[in-house]
Amino acid sequence: MLLVTSFKLNLGYTVCTSLIFGTDLANLKVNKNNDMITSRACFTLMENRVLLYGISLINPKRDAFPLTYQIDVGRFAKMFDLDVNGLYSDLKNGVLYKMRKRTMRVRKQSPTGGFNRDFNLVQYADYEDGSGYLKITFDPESKPFIHNLTKDYTSYYVECVSKFKSSYSIRFFEWCVMRLKQNKGERVTLELTLDEIRERLDLKDKYPRYCDLKKYVIKKALDEIEANKEECGILVKLIDNKSENKKGRSVHNIQLIISPEFKPEDQLNLRLGEGKPKNNKVKMSLIKQVHLCDTKKAELDTYNFDLWRDEQVRNYVISMAVASEYE
Repeated sequence: MLLVTSFKLNLGYTVCTSLIFGTDLANLKVNKNNDMITSRACFTLMENRVLLYGISLINPKRDAFPLTYQIDVGRFAKMFDLDVNGLYSDLKNGVLYKMRKRTMRVRKQSPTGGFNRDFNLVQYADYEDGSGYLKITFDPESKPFIHNLTKDYTSYYVECVSKFKSSYSIRFFEWCVMRLKQNKGERVTLELTLDEIRERLDLKDKYPRYCDLKKYVIKKALDEIEANKEECGILVKLIDNKSENKKGRSVHNIQLIISPEFKPEDQLNLRLGEGKPKNNKVKMSLIKQVHLCDTKKAELDTYNFDLWRDEQVRNYVISMAVASEYE
C-alpha cells in the first residue's frame, strides 16, 4: 500500500549492493525527490522497471551513496512476472544500452526565476553473459533526487507498479501518489494541463488531438491503475467530459480525483477495534507495514495517513502482528 514508512537495509557494501542477501521482493521501496517525479523523461516500460528496481536498492537515509548496484535478473523477472530467458535477450539486445542514453529534465528554481537541468540518470548499465546479474551505475548528478531524502519526496513499493504494462501508467501513478502524500493521505484533486502531460512524458508531436491523448495515454494509464487498485493502494477517477475545463471546443486541462483504496468498512472496523479488517488484502498490508518497522510504534507515528493517527488503530495493528493472526 502507499503508507509512507522507513526501514533499514543493512547492505554492508561500499561499492556494489545486491539482492543476494535475500530481501523480500514485496519490501522493495522506491524513494524519489518530487522534482524527479515531475521531470521530463521518456523511459520505456522495461527501462522504467530496471530503474525502479535499482532505486529500490538504495538506502535513502544512509550517508554513503554507492553509485553501483547489482540486480539478480531471476528475482527481477519474478517481481515483474517475466520470462527470464526472454529477459536476458532483451537486456543484451538494447535495453541497457538505450537506457544509458536517456536524459531527464528537471526544473530548478533560482533567484532569477529558474532553469532546466538535463542529465543522464544512469551512467553505466552492464550485463555479463552467464552471470545472472546486471549492474546499474547511477550518474553522480542523480544523487539529490534518489539519496538522503528528507523532504519533498515520494515513496512507494515496487510491487505497486509491478503489473503495469505501460510506462505511462507508472508516471501517472507517481504523480497521484505524490499529490496524495502532499495532502496527507486525504482525498485530493490533481489538475494537469495537457501541455504539462506532454512535456513530462516527452511526447513531442505525438497525440496532438485531445481525443487521442486521452485514449492512448490518459485513459490507458488510469484504466491500468484501476485494474490494479489493490496493489496500487489508490483510486483515481478522471472527471467526466462535462466537468472538464474547456476554452471554446478545446480541452486544455484535466482533473484527477485521487483517494486511498481503504474501504470505509475496513477503517471503521479498525477504529472501533471490532475484529479484523474484512478485506484480507488490507489486513495483510497493515501487518506487513508493522514488520518493516524497527521500532514499531515509534515508526508508525511517522505515517502521514489519518488512519495511523489514531492510537487505538496503531495498537490494534501491532497486536495483530505480534499475535501473527494471518488467517
